[in-house]
Amino acid sequence: MSSDIAKNLPFLVAFSKFGKIGSIRFQKIKDYFKNFQKAWEANKQDLQKAGWENKIIDDFLKFRKNITPEKELDLLKKENIK
Repeated sequence: MSSDIAKNLPFLVAFSKFGKIGSIRFQKIKDYFKNFQKAWEANKQDLQKAGWENKIIDDFLKFRKNITPEKELDLLKKENIK
């Protein structure tokens, strides 16, 4: 696994758990941030600049408080999910 993918993987897993992100919003953050860790850590203003709607941003910011990307990836590994 390349180091870029390895660095982004925990954040990709965490984003996948947020039920309000589909292919369009996912593409918007990919295009704007280029790095999923930066997208995960982004503030409201940067998520707005990336093209997300305010309601989705507010929901995401609440969701993000309860998720640790590295722990989510560890859970998958423990279940032998690749």
